Amino acid sequence: MSSHSLLWLPQAPDYRETVRRNSYLADFVLASREAKLPYVRLQLEAVGALDARTETELGLPGRQRGWLGVGGEEIWRAIPALAREVARWVLLDGVAVVGNRDVAGHKTPGALPVGGIDPSEFGNCLVRQDPLGFWTLLSDDGLKLRLSFSEAAPPRVRPFRTTWPERVELTITDRCEVGCKLCYRDSRSDGAHARFEDVDRRLDELAEARVMEVVLGGGEPTGHPQFSRIVKKIQRQGMRAAFTTRRPDWFKRAEGKPRDWAKVRWAFSIDRAHDVERVLDVSNAPTRPAIHVVLGTEVACANDLLDVAHRCQRSKLQLVLLGFKRTGRGGAAEPQDDAHWLETCASARLDRVCIDSALARKYEFELERRGMPDWLRDVDDCRYSMHVDAVHGTCGPSSYCPPEEMFEIPDVEDPIKVAFDRIGERQGPARLRRELELEQVRAKALGDEARQVLLDAAMEGRCEKCGASEAEPVGGERGRPSLLCARCRLALKKLP
Repeated sequence: MSSHSLLWLPQAPDYRETVRRNSYLADFVLASREAKLPYVRLQLEAVGALDARTETELGLPGRQRGWLGVGGEEIWRAIPALAREVARWVLLDGVAVVGNRDVAGHKTPGALPVGGIDPSEFGNCLVRQDPLGFWTLLSDDGLKLRLSFSEAAPPRVRPFRTTWPERVELTITDRCEVGCKLCYRDSRSDGAHARFEDVDRRLDELAEARVMEVVLGGGEPTGHPQFSRIVKKIQRQGMRAAFTTRRPDWFKRAEGKPRDWAKVRWAFSIDRAHDVERVLDVSNAPTRPAIHVVLGTEVACANDLLDVAHRCQRSKLQLVLLGFKRTGRGGAAEPQDDAHWLETCASARLDRVCIDSALARKYEFELERRGMPDWLRDVDDCRYSMHVDAVHGTCGPSSYCPPEEMFEIPDVEDPIKVAFDRIGERQGPARLRRELELEQVRAKALGDEARQVLLDAAMEGRCEKCGASEAEPVGGERGRPSLLCARCRLALKKLP
């Protein structure tokens, strides 16, 4: 079998086109439009995305017979609309298709890894197209990949903000019997459960807003008397369900058959290193959990964190590091130093470590200095996600935001979209300032003094093109908004 790579080549490709007659099983390179046309037709046919309109628009040749090695690669299989957009992009000049025999262990020359992401992880993904033009792919493991094929450029994009939230944290209970001393939600044993009628209504609203993933939280979400029913409702609505628990043995009492829970992501928050193995012994779950570690706590000290990392590696579990939250019972605590985590993870040699936005925000400049691209990290909870509290009928940017940032869910036709826009308006100035600070760090590292001067002006609310006062944010759909004065805004509009 052959693994096919789609490569963007900003300069003239240094490839000789090679393809054996009627076979894409061996090594091959397709760079010219003429060579790519039969391949594109076969891929679209394999996934059922070829129609008469697409055939005419792309100028595809007639039916190809007897070719081997094309069965619909992962990104082609997602949905027909995405496959057609990939096809248009592949046929552009500067894009090449390179095939390798998997069994030979060959590496594609010139190929760059996408943040350690294996494309096969998106073979059965959830796909959504944003009105801004980009696509979001959500894998079964919760990995997200955002792609844009609108130009002959690398097919990845980090939009400043999505039109709708991709992910929503849905609080369904305030009750929890564990009593963690640093619980940022301040959940208690006498806390209230959300009424199922309220949760049901919220799920309908989330589905209408095209939310891709619903993360159930609390409290202890599995303690809700209708938890299984809620998860099934999420799945019926075409969304993915996920939750974090302190009760790994809950699966032994879960309703339904194990296969009913096969696509539900779950995580276990640990107190001690040996909890990693314990969760596997007692859970009886059809899927393997992610292991959550809150930095600043005892289990996250340097030696213990290294031990946890090694245990996760041996058990093939995903390690997720969470930033310390100073809300709830965490507000009165003094967290331990967590500056060691980057070196600890590096020494553990893990294939992948996931971090939340709170930790990414705290160490944003250090991650930038170490060369982590910004499209691999999110520092704002409300950029692509939001929090909905079904217990109290409120919403906000995150489940750990200050109480004053929460507000009642609007009683309007599209409440999630309206609430998400309101959150963005409230958080916009602070988010823009962080983006400017990050660009200052980059300009300083590059020695670009002229750019530093203009960014200093933008930090003071002045135009970042000419330094004039009374600047306003412009754009931002496909990146950071620009702070421009009236004259520069007018010049921008006149550009072809």
